[in-house]
Amino acid sequence: MHRYNILAVGAAACLSAAITWYLVDPHAFVLHKLHLQPRLLSTSRDTVSTSNFAFYKLSLQWPPSTCTSEPPAGLNCRGPVPGQFTIHGLWPQDAKDKRIPPYNPANPCTTDIPISPDNLIPYLQQIDEKLKRLWPNLRNSGSEQQNQFFWREEWRKHGMCSDYPDEPFDYFNSALNLRDGFDPAFQLTPGKSYTVKQVADAVRRQVGAKPEIACSRSKEVKKRLQLWEIRLCYNKEMPPKTLKDCPKDFSGPCGSLQDSITFPDPPSSSDEMADHSAGIGSEFQASDEK
Repeated sequence: MHRYNILAVGAAACLSAAITWYLVDPHAFVLHKLHLQPRLLSTSRDTVSTSNFAFYKLSLQWPPSTCTSEPPAGLNCRGPVPGQFTIHGLWPQDAKDKRIPPYNPANPCTTDIPISPDNLIPYLQQIDEKLKRLWPNLRNSGSEQQNQFFWREEWRKHGMCSDYPDEPFDYFNSALNLRDGFDPAFQLTPGKSYTVKQVADAVRRQVGAKPEIACSRSKEVKKRLQLWEIRLCYNKEMPPKTLKDCPKDFSGPCGSLQDSITFPDPPSSSDEMADHSAGIGSEFQASDEK
């Protein structure tokens, strides 16, 4: 009997120690002792993320600006140029409005195992046509290869450290759903000029939160500033849906809210745009300038 009492006391002590360890460091307890997936602890991703990811930034670019701007915003556009805002990316940002670095296995941003960019495209088959329309690679929006390259890069740089590291369909579809909710031109008139503040005020009236206005510099008219992107900020949630004021008022070469910026007309033809934009840009898309 004495031996059984000793065993009972020992078992209780072990259980108590295990509970204490779990409360102090549940992640280590689960991963290193039980070898379970973190998702079994909770249905919320917030309990398993190890990044300092604080909010999302949805960046919507105006293709006629992207295709007529100097680098880093400008691209050598060879395909059809959309006459509506298209998605540049859905970016996880930290509390200081800095980009969360791309996934690094040596210092992972998540305890989930992300889908590799090399395996991304099959997950997007259901929304492939919509992605081509609203999230094209403006370097050549008519090229399947270039579009897929762009999506893989956005996934590598941003999606793998989002709330959806192993659910790429949900990541891309969330961005498409957000884009669907807005007036395609934010009630701005192509061909007109505005101050940065006027653009920001027009967007804010429509969406109910302060945007970040990203400017670019025209390669055609020296020193002329253009409206390149409108960036909207969202609270960190699944899916992102609650808008918040963006930390920055503007970015790029704009220096104040009173700077005048042009909202370029869409091109009359894709050939004309290709001639205008020859020789600019990056390998696959405009830079993720923050």
